[in-house]
Amino acid sequence: MPTPTPTSTPTPSSTPTPTPSPTPTPTLTPTPTHMPPLENVTIHFIDVGQGDSIFVDTPTLDMLIDGGPREAGETVVRYLRTLNVTRIDFVVATHPHDDHIGGLITVLTKYNITQTPVVVDSGFETTTKTYQDYVTLARQRTVMYAVRGQSFVLDVNVNVAVLNPARPLEFDDANANDNSIVLKMQVCNVTFLFTGDSEAPSEASILTAGFNLSSTILKVGHHGSRTSTSSAYLGAIEPEVAVISVGEGNQYGHPHQETLDRLAAKGVTIYRTDLDGTLEITTDGANYCVKTEKIRPTPTPTPTPTITPAPSPSLTPTPTPTPTPTPTPPVSPTPSPTPSPSPTPTPTPAPTFADYTPYLIATVVIAVVIAVSLVVRRKKEREGL
Repeated sequence: MPTPTPTSTPTPSSTPTPTPSPTPTPTLTPTPTHMPPLENVTIHFIDVGQGDSIFVDTPTLDMLIDGGPREAGETVVRYLRTLNVTRIDFVVATHPHDDHIGGLITVLTKYNITQTPVVVDSGFETTTKTYQDYVTLARQRTVMYAVRGQSFVLDVNVNVAVLNPARPLEFDDANANDNSIVLKMQVCNVTFLFTGDSEAPSEASILTAGFNLSSTILKVGHHGSRTSTSSAYLGAIEPEVAVISVGEGNQYGHPHQETLDRLAAKGVTIYRTDLDGTLEITTDGANYCVKTEKIRPTPTPTPTPTITPAPSPSLTPTPTPTPTPTPTPPVSPTPSPTPSPSPTPTPTPAPTFADYTPYLIATVVIAVVIAVSLVVRRKKEREGL
Protein backbone atom coordinates (compact mmCIF):
# COMPACT_ATOMS: atom_id res chain seq x y z
CA MET A 1 0.00 0.00 0.00
CA PRO A 2 1.25 3.62 -0.52
CA THR A 3 3.18 5.39 2.19
CA PRO A 4 0.83 7.34 4.58
CA THR A 5 0.53 10.98 3.68
CA PRO A 6 -0.86 12.90 6.68
CA THR A 7 -1.16 16.61 6.10
CA SER A 8 -0.72 19.53 8.49
CA THR A 9 0.77 17.24 11.15
CA PRO A 10 3.32 18.19 13.81
CA THR A 11 6.87 16.82 13.54
CA PRO A 12 6.96 13.12 14.57
CA SER A 13 8.61 12.43 17.88
CA SER A 14 10.26 9.28 19.17
CA THR A 15 9.24 10.04 22.75
CA PRO A 16 5.73 10.05 24.22
CA THR A 17 6.09 13.65 25.43
CA PRO A 18 4.44 15.96 22.87
CA THR A 19 6.11 19.17 21.80
CA PRO A 20 3.56 21.98 22.11
CA SER A 21 2.79 23.58 18.80
CA PRO A 22 0.39 26.36 17.83
CA THR A 23 -3.15 25.19 17.27
CA PRO A 24 -4.16 25.56 13.62
CA THR A 25 -7.18 27.74 12.99
CA PRO A 26 -10.14 25.38 12.50
CA THR A 27 -11.96 25.67 9.24
CA LEU A 28 -15.47 24.58 8.50
CA THR A 29 -15.63 21.36 6.52
CA PRO A 30 -16.95 22.22 3.04
CA THR A 31 -19.80 20.29 1.51
CA PRO A 32 -18.19 18.01 -1.09
CA THR A 33 -19.18 18.48 -4.69
CA HIS A 34 -16.95 15.85 -6.29
CA MET A 35 -18.03 12.43 -7.47
CA PRO A 36 -18.12 9.49 -5.05
CA PRO A 37 -15.09 7.15 -5.01
CA LEU A 38 -15.13 4.28 -7.47
CA GLU A 39 -14.59 1.77 -4.66
CA ASN A 40 -16.52 1.43 -1.41
CA VAL A 41 -15.25 2.45 2.00
CA THR A 42 -16.18 0.18 4.91
CA ILE A 43 -16.04 1.03 8.61
CA HIS A 44 -15.97 -1.93 10.99
CA PHE A 45 -17.14 -1.38 14.57
CA ILE A 46 -15.57 -4.47 16.14
CA ASP A 47 -17.34 -6.05 19.10
CA VAL A 48 -14.65 -5.99 21.81
CA GLY A 49 -16.98 -6.00 24.80
CA GLN A 50 -16.68 -2.93 27.02
CA GLY A 51 -14.33 -0.88 24.87
CA ASP A 52 -13.80 0.63 21.42
CA SER A 53 -12.15 -0.68 18.27
CA ILE A 54 -12.94 0.73 14.81
CA PHE A 55 -11.26 -0.24 11.56
CA VAL A 56 -11.53 2.10 8.56
CA ASP A 57 -10.93 0.23 5.30
CA THR A 58 -10.44 2.39 2.21
CA PRO A 59 -9.14 1.55 -1.28
CA THR A 60 -5.81 3.19 -0.41
CA LEU A 61 -4.83 3.72 3.26
CA ASP A 62 -6.38 2.11 6.33
CA MET A 63 -6.81 3.30 9.91
CA LEU A 64 -7.44 1.44 13.19
CA ILE A 65 -8.97 3.57 15.94
CA ASP A 66 -8.35 1.91 19.34
CA GLY A 67 -8.06 -1.79 20.09
CA GLY A 68 -10.47 -2.45 22.95
CA PRO A 69 -9.35 -3.92 26.31
CA ARG A 70 -6.23 -6.03 26.55
CA GLU A 71 -8.15 -9.31 26.56
CA ALA A 72 -9.77 -8.34 23.23
CA GLY A 73 -6.46 -7.93 21.39
CA GLU A 74 -6.56 -11.40 19.88
CA THR A 75 -10.17 -10.80 18.80
CA VAL A 76 -9.15 -7.65 16.94
CA VAL A 77 -6.16 -9.33 15.25
CA ARG A 78 -8.21 -12.34 14.25
CA TYR A 79 -10.92 -10.08 12.78
CA LEU A 80 -8.38 -8.05 10.80
CA ARG A 81 -6.86 -11.20 9.37
CA THR A 82 -10.27 -12.41 8.21
CA LEU A 83 -10.32 -9.18 6.17
CA ASN A 84 -6.86 -10.04 4.81
CA VAL A 85 -5.42 -6.89 6.38
CA THR A 86 -1.62 -7.02 6.10
CA ARG A 87 -0.87 -3.37 6.83
CA ILE A 88 -2.49 -0.72 9.04
CA ASP A 89 -1.27 2.68 7.90
CA PHE A 90 -2.46 4.62 10.97
CA VAL A 91 -3.05 3.20 14.46
CA VAL A 92 -4.93 5.76 16.56
CA ALA A 93 -4.93 5.58 20.37
CA THR A 94 -7.69 8.02 21.33
CA HIS A 95 -6.66 8.14 25.01
CA PRO A 96 -4.69 5.92 27.41
CA HIS A 97 -7.51 4.04 29.14
CA ASP A 98 -7.18 0.25 29.17
CA ASP A 99 -10.45 -0.37 27.29
CA HIS A 100 -9.08 1.58 24.32
CA ILE A 101 -5.34 0.91 24.17
CA GLY A 102 -5.12 -2.52 25.83
CA GLY A 103 -5.86 -4.44 22.65
CA LEU A 104 -3.42 -2.28 20.68
CA ILE A 105 -0.57 -4.02 22.53
CA THR A 106 -1.48 -7.27 20.76
CA VAL A 107 -2.02 -5.48 17.43
CA LEU A 108 1.38 -3.75 17.58
CA THR A 109 2.99 -7.06 18.56
CA LYS A 110 1.40 -9.17 15.82
CA TYR A 111 1.81 -6.48 13.12
CA ASN A 112 5.45 -5.46 12.92
CA ILE A 113 6.91 -2.00 12.47
CA THR A 114 6.62 -1.97 8.69
CA GLN A 115 3.03 -3.20 8.90
CA THR A 116 1.99 -0.56 11.46
CA PRO A 117 4.33 2.36 10.71
CA VAL A 118 2.49 5.29 12.32
CA VAL A 119 0.87 5.62 15.75
CA VAL A 120 -1.33 8.67 16.36
CA ASP A 121 -1.49 9.45 20.08
CA SER A 122 -3.39 11.99 22.19
CA GLY A 123 -0.25 12.96 24.11
CA PHE A 124 -1.96 12.30 27.44
CA GLU A 125 0.26 10.11 29.61
CA THR A 126 -0.50 7.78 32.53
CA THR A 127 1.53 5.48 34.75
CA THR A 128 -0.48 2.28 34.28
CA LYS A 129 1.27 -0.89 33.15
CA THR A 130 -1.04 -1.11 30.15
CA TYR A 131 0.02 2.35 29.02
CA GLN A 132 3.72 1.61 29.59
CA ASP A 133 3.47 -1.59 27.53
CA TYR A 134 1.64 0.26 24.78
CA VAL A 135 3.98 3.24 24.66
CA THR A 136 7.05 0.97 24.54
CA LEU A 137 5.72 -0.55 21.31
CA ALA A 138 4.57 2.84 19.98
CA ARG A 139 8.08 4.32 20.37
CA GLN A 140 9.38 1.76 17.90
CA ARG A 141 7.28 3.48 15.21
CA THR A 142 6.66 7.03 14.10
CA VAL A 143 4.57 8.67 16.84
CA MET A 144 2.36 11.60 15.85
CA TYR A 145 0.47 13.67 18.39
CA ALA A 146 -3.00 14.63 17.29
CA VAL A 147 -3.82 18.31 17.29
CA ARG A 148 -7.01 20.15 16.49
CA GLY A 149 -7.15 21.18 12.84
CA GLN A 150 -4.83 18.40 11.65
CA SER A 151 -6.00 16.14 8.81
CA PHE A 152 -5.16 12.83 7.14
CA VAL A 153 -5.91 11.82 3.58
CA LEU A 154 -6.79 8.13 3.37
CA ASP A 155 -8.01 8.15 -0.22
CA VAL A 156 -8.76 10.66 -2.94
CA ASN A 157 -12.23 11.23 -1.49
CA VAL A 158 -11.66 10.16 2.14
CA ASN A 159 -10.41 12.83 4.53
CA VAL A 160 -10.07 12.61 8.32
CA ALA A 161 -9.97 15.82 10.38
CA VAL A 162 -8.88 16.06 14.03
CA LEU A 163 -11.39 18.02 16.15
CA ASN A 164 -9.84 17.26 19.55
CA PRO A 165 -7.54 17.63 21.48
CA ALA A 166 -6.29 21.19 21.34
CA ARG A 167 -2.64 22.04 22.05
CA PRO A 168 -1.61 22.43 24.74
CA LEU A 169 -4.02 19.90 26.24
CA GLU A 170 -7.03 21.76 27.64
CA PHE A 171 -7.98 19.36 30.41
CA ASP A 172 -6.14 18.37 33.57
CA ASP A 173 -4.36 15.16 34.43
CA ALA A 174 -7.50 13.62 35.93
CA ASN A 175 -9.51 13.96 32.75
CA ALA A 176 -8.14 11.64 30.08
CA ASN A 177 -11.60 11.27 28.51
CA ASP A 178 -11.88 14.94 27.54
CA ASN A 179 -8.41 14.81 25.99
CA SER A 180 -9.62 12.02 23.67
CA ILE A 181 -8.85 12.23 19.98
CA VAL A 182 -12.07 13.09 18.14
CA LEU A 183 -12.08 12.51 14.38
CA LYS A 184 -14.48 13.49 11.63
CA MET A 185 -14.19 11.44 8.46
CA GLN A 186 -15.74 12.62 5.21
CA VAL A 187 -16.43 10.20 2.37
CA CYS A 188 -17.95 12.60 -0.16
CA ASN A 189 -21.50 13.18 1.11
CA VAL A 190 -21.42 10.58 3.92
CA THR A 191 -19.67 11.61 7.12
CA PHE A 192 -18.61 9.83 10.31
CA LEU A 193 -17.81 11.27 13.74
CA PHE A 194 -15.56 9.14 15.96
CA THR A 195 -15.63 10.56 19.50
CA GLY A 196 -13.50 8.28 21.70
CA ASP A 197 -14.56 8.90 25.31
CA SER A 198 -15.03 12.64 24.83
CA GLU A 199 -17.46 14.09 27.37
CA ALA A 200 -19.48 17.29 27.78
CA PRO A 201 -16.53 19.67 28.49
CA SER A 202 -14.59 18.67 25.36
CA GLU A 203 -17.85 18.61 23.37
CA ALA A 204 -18.37 22.25 24.40
CA SER A 205 -14.79 23.06 23.37
CA ILE A 206 -15.35 21.52 19.93
CA LEU A 207 -18.59 23.48 19.51
CA THR A 208 -16.82 26.70 20.48
CA ALA A 209 -14.06 26.01 17.93
CA GLY A 210 -16.67 26.39 15.18
CA PHE A 211 -16.29 23.10 13.32
CA ASN A 212 -19.05 21.80 11.09
CA LEU A 213 -20.14 18.76 13.11
CA SER A 214 -22.97 17.60 10.87
CA SER A 215 -22.43 13.85 10.45
CA THR A 216 -24.37 10.95 9.01
CA ILE A 217 -22.98 8.36 11.42
CA LEU A 218 -22.10 9.07 15.07
CA LYS A 219 -19.96 6.81 17.21
CA VAL A 220 -21.52 7.73 20.55
CA GLY A 221 -19.03 9.03 23.11
CA HIS A 222 -17.95 7.09 26.20
CA HIS A 223 -20.01 3.98 25.46
CA GLY A 224 -23.30 5.86 25.79
CA SER A 225 -22.59 7.40 29.19
CA ARG A 226 -24.88 10.19 30.37
CA THR A 227 -21.76 12.38 30.64
CA SER A 228 -21.41 12.49 26.85
CA THR A 229 -23.61 13.32 23.86
CA SER A 230 -25.01 16.54 25.29
CA SER A 231 -28.15 17.97 23.74
CA ALA A 232 -26.27 20.89 22.15
CA TYR A 233 -23.62 18.58 20.71
CA LEU A 234 -26.20 16.15 19.35
CA GLY A 235 -28.15 19.03 17.87
CA ALA A 236 -25.07 20.16 15.95
CA ILE A 237 -24.32 16.65 14.66
CA GLU A 238 -27.86 15.66 13.63
CA PRO A 239 -26.91 12.04 12.89
CA GLU A 240 -29.07 9.52 11.10
CA VAL A 241 -27.37 6.54 12.77
CA ALA A 242 -25.66 6.16 16.15
CA VAL A 243 -23.31 3.31 17.07
CA ILE A 244 -22.67 2.49 20.73
CA SER A 245 -19.67 0.27 21.45
CA VAL A 246 -20.50 -1.35 24.77
CA GLY A 247 -20.14 -4.63 26.66
CA GLU A 248 -23.15 -6.71 27.58
CA GLY A 249 -24.08 -6.41 31.26
CA ASN A 250 -21.18 -4.04 31.99
CA GLN A 251 -20.67 -2.75 35.53
CA TYR A 252 -21.22 0.89 34.53
CA GLY A 253 -24.77 0.48 33.27
CA HIS A 254 -23.77 1.72 29.80
CA PRO A 255 -25.50 2.89 27.75
CA HIS A 256 -27.37 5.15 30.16
CA GLN A 257 -31.06 5.69 29.56
CA GLU A 258 -30.65 9.47 29.38
CA THR A 259 -28.39 9.11 26.33
CA LEU A 260 -30.74 6.64 24.66
CA ASP A 261 -33.64 9.02 25.29
CA ARG A 262 -31.77 11.96 23.73
CA LEU A 263 -30.97 9.93 20.64
CA ALA A 264 -34.52 8.59 20.37
CA ALA A 265 -35.95 12.10 20.68
CA LYS A 266 -33.93 13.06 17.58
CA GLY A 267 -35.21 10.04 15.66
CA VAL A 268 -31.72 8.49 15.44
CA THR A 269 -31.42 4.80 14.55
CA ILE A 270 -29.34 3.16 17.31
CA TYR A 271 -27.01 0.19 16.92
CA ARG A 272 -25.20 -1.44 19.86
CA THR A 273 -22.36 -3.94 19.77
CA ASP A 274 -23.77 -5.71 22.86
CA LEU A 275 -27.02 -6.37 20.98
CA ASP A 276 -25.95 -6.33 17.32
CA GLY A 277 -22.38 -7.63 17.53
CA THR A 278 -19.78 -6.31 15.11
CA LEU A 279 -21.19 -3.75 12.66
CA GLU A 280 -20.08 -2.95 9.13
CA ILE A 281 -21.13 0.31 7.52
CA THR A 282 -20.27 0.47 3.83
CA THR A 283 -20.59 3.63 1.75
CA ASP A 284 -19.90 4.75 -1.80
CA GLY A 285 -19.96 8.39 -0.72
CA ALA A 286 -23.58 8.88 -1.70
CA ASN A 287 -25.40 6.08 0.14
CA TYR A 288 -24.57 3.69 2.95
CA CYS A 289 -25.74 0.36 4.29
CA VAL A 290 -25.44 -1.21 7.75
CA LYS A 291 -24.70 -4.89 8.30
CA THR A 292 -24.91 -6.44 11.78
CA GLU A 293 -23.36 -9.65 13.05
CA LYS A 294 -26.39 -10.56 15.16
CA ILE A 295 -30.08 -10.40 14.39
CA ARG A 296 -32.10 -8.95 17.21
CA PRO A 297 -35.24 -10.90 18.14
CA THR A 298 -38.44 -9.08 17.32
CA PRO A 299 -39.81 -7.82 20.62
CA THR A 300 -43.27 -9.04 21.56
CA PRO A 301 -45.52 -6.04 22.25
CA THR A 302 -46.65 -5.86 25.85
CA PRO A 303 -50.44 -5.49 26.10
CA THR A 304 -51.66 -2.41 27.93
CA PRO A 305 -53.13 -3.55 31.24
CA THR A 306 -56.82 -2.77 31.79
CA ILE A 307 -57.56 -1.43 35.25
CA THR A 308 -60.75 -2.98 36.62
CA PRO A 309 -62.46 -0.80 39.25
CA ALA A 310 -62.77 -2.48 42.61
CA PRO A 311 -66.39 -3.31 43.48
CA SER A 312 -67.96 -1.40 46.35
CA PRO A 313 -68.16 -3.58 49.46
CA SER A 314 -71.68 -4.57 50.46
CA LEU A 315 -72.93 -6.04 53.74
CA THR A 316 -74.11 -9.61 53.44
CA PRO A 317 -77.27 -10.11 55.52
CA THR A 318 -77.29 -12.98 57.98
CA PRO A 319 -79.59 -15.62 56.58
CA THR A 320 -82.76 -16.25 58.59
CA PRO A 321 -83.53 -19.93 58.98
CA THR A 322 -86.62 -20.78 57.00
CA PRO A 323 -88.92 -23.32 58.72
CA THR A 324 -89.65 -26.37 56.71
CA PRO A 325 -93.30 -26.34 55.67
CA THR A 326 -95.47 -29.03 57.12
CA PRO A 327 -96.53 -31.40 54.38
CA THR A 328 -100.23 -31.80 53.97
CA PRO A 329 -101.22 -35.48 54.24
CA PRO A 330 -102.85 -36.78 51.15
CA VAL A 331 -106.59 -37.28 51.42
CA SER A 332 -107.81 -40.52 50.05
CA PRO A 333 -111.02 -40.03 48.10
CA THR A 334 -114.02 -41.79 49.52
CA PRO A 335 -115.06 -44.44 47.08
CA SER A 336 -118.46 -43.89 45.59
CA PRO A 337 -120.97 -46.59 46.52
CA THR A 338 -121.61 -48.94 43.76
CA PRO A 339 -125.30 -49.29 43.13
CA SER A 340 -126.33 -52.72 43.83
CA PRO A 341 -129.53 -54.42 44.36
CA SER A 342 -128.75 -54.58 48.03
CA PRO A 343 -127.17 -51.38 49.41
CA THR A 344 -124.35 -52.95 51.45
CA PRO A 345 -121.83 -50.25 52.58
CA THR A 346 -118.14 -50.82 51.78
CA PRO A 347 -116.11 -51.07 55.02
CA THR A 348 -113.31 -48.39 55.55
CA PRO A 349 -109.85 -50.04 55.85
CA ALA A 350 -108.03 -49.57 59.17
CA PRO A 351 -105.20 -46.97 59.11
CA THR A 352 -101.61 -48.25 59.07
CA PHE A 353 -98.25 -46.79 60.47
CA ALA A 354 -97.28 -45.51 57.04
CA ASP A 355 -100.34 -43.28 57.05
CA TYR A 356 -98.97 -41.42 60.14
CA THR A 357 -95.32 -41.05 58.91
CA PRO A 358 -95.76 -37.58 57.31
CA TYR A 359 -97.32 -36.27 60.51
CA LEU A 360 -94.43 -37.55 62.60
CA ILE A 361 -91.79 -35.99 60.31
CA ALA A 362 -93.54 -32.63 60.32
CA THR A 363 -93.81 -32.71 64.12
CA VAL A 364 -90.09 -33.44 64.52
CA VAL A 365 -89.08 -30.64 62.14
CA ILE A 366 -91.26 -28.11 63.94
CA ALA A 367 -89.80 -29.17 67.27
CA VAL A 368 -86.24 -28.76 65.99
CA VAL A 369 -86.97 -25.30 64.59
CA ILE A 370 -88.53 -24.18 67.88
CA ALA A 371 -85.61 -25.56 69.86
CA VAL A 372 -83.06 -23.77 67.67
CA SER A 373 -84.97 -20.52 67.94
CA LEU A 374 -85.02 -20.80 71.74
CA VAL A 375 -81.31 -21.48 71.89
CA VAL A 376 -80.52 -18.47 69.67
CA ARG A 377 -82.79 -16.25 71.69
CA ARG A 378 -81.23 -17.27 74.99
CA LYS A 379 -77.76 -16.74 73.61
CA LYS A 380 -78.67 -13.20 72.51
CA GLU A 381 -80.19 -12.48 75.93
CA ARG A 382 -77.02 -13.63 77.65
CA GLU A 383 -74.83 -11.53 75.36
CA GLY A 384 -77.08 -8.59 76.11
CA LEU A 385 -76.38 -9.06 79.80
